[in-house]
Amino acid sequence: MRILSWNLNHRAARRPVPRRISEAIARQEADVVVLTEYVIGPDHERFVGELAAIGCPHVAKTDRNGRENEVLIAAREPFARGRSPR
Repeated sequence: MRILSWNLNHRAARRPVPRRISEAIARQEADVVVLTEYVIGPDHERFVGELAAIGCPHVAKTDRNGRENEVLIAAREPFARGRSPR
């Protein structure tokens, strides 16, 4: 299993995700993509569509809490959100 982690460095701003990001993700052929410091912006649907087109159609993200950044996870196979044990 190939896992790719990338800090998008949005810094809580609603910025578009450049197309070069999904192109770079595609080149890595990852099974799971974890994008930290992700914030839903005006191009969220386009970006999720690009992830699906490169083979990672299963997407979940953390809930936005104030001005904190989110984490978006995309994967080739279905997965379920849950809580880690304490």
